[in-house]
Amino acid sequence: MTVRQAVYRGHVCVDDPQMKLTCAHLIADLPPSGGHMNHIVAETNVVIDFTDDKGQTNHATSDKAVYDYGVRGAVTNETVTLTGHPQVENAQSTLTGEPIVWDRANNHFSAVNETMVFRQSLDSAMTRTNPPAANTNKLSAPK
Repeated sequence: MTVRQAVYRGHVCVDDPQMKLTCAHLIADLPPSGGHMNHIVAETNVVIDFTDDKGQTNHATSDKAVYDYGVRGAVTNETVTLTGHPQVENAQSTLTGEPIVWDRANNHFSAVNETMVFRQSLDSAMTRTNPPAANTNKLSAPK
């Protein structure tokens, strides 16, 4: 049999130029020589840290992450599906839902039953507000 799979157990760590992933169990389907990885399953305590195209650090956690890559026609599909209490956090927000799908080709997240919590510090909110408008109505004291 030629299974063409790599199985990792224990403290699995994947250090890719685009992201870092840790988990307890990982199965990767190995592509033919020179091919692109097309299916990877990471399970148990999955943590993915990555920087998006805006330079923002993101932190994703879940029980399971499934990476799928494929080209259909001229369209590249590259997704990571997070299940089992998935959550994606960055400095501005936290996204939860089940599942969360990360479309890596378009750098977009979507979720079923999505909940998005936005964070804003009071200091940054105060610096971005406009000062009170000057009062142009002049009141004169009664004589």
